[in-house]
Amino acid sequence: MKSRTSFFNPGVAKNLLRRCWPLWAAYLMALLLSVPLPLAMQLRDPWRYDDSGVIPLNYSLANLGEFMVALSFAAGVLAVMVMFSYLYQNRSCGLMNSLPITRSAMFFTAALTGLLPLLAADLLTGAVTALLCTTGFLSIRTVLCSLAVTVLSLLFCYGFACFCAMLTGSLIVLPLVYAVLNLTAYVAESCARELLSHVLYGMEPNGLKLSFLSPPVGMISAYRVE
Repeated sequence: MKSRTSFFNPGVAKNLLRRCWPLWAAYLMALLLSVPLPLAMQLRDPWRYDDSGVIPLNYSLANLGEFMVALSFAAGVLAVMVMFSYLYQNRSCGLMNSLPITRSAMFFTAALTGLLPLLAADLLTGAVTALLCTTGFLSIRTVLCSLAVTVLSLLFCYGFACFCAMLTGSLIVLPLVYAVLNLTAYVAESCARELLSHVLYGMEPNGLKLSFLSPPVGMISAYRVE
């Protein structure tokens, strides 16, 4: 029998899915209650028509981009904390590493098991939202753009959280490092400009130049609909 190297273990993945399904269920419910449900309710509200007599569903969906980024920012780190929680307890870490599975296989199994259900929730929400296109008030292009925003934001946040999980040795420190590395540039520049605005004439606290160094802030600014 030939030996082979595997980077994914179905048994470990099933165990993680069985124990952690409430997290993904909560994420799916948050998406469904925040995206397709409000849009469907807007169809029934006659006071939400714009000046041209058309229900602005495209604008409403596009305006949810900021919420999608914020939700992905939180869901990404929570999923990673659950998937890699075994690393931060001596007993569970020793038990998992005593299995006949390589550490690279354990990493990829945990990472993919945490990511794929989140992506499935995004795709399911996009499919439900696309059903509203049959009303004629919502463009499929807007739905696809919204889905792209959600998926790409989730991929970045989840991947960066995995990187932070490998740097830290504590389940409590992990979200702190994740938040610090993502938001330090924005917080530091905001505080500096706020202080300088009281000292230098003409200096405004707005107009941040280094927000791109804080990816969530940069993405929210890029997805903001004017």
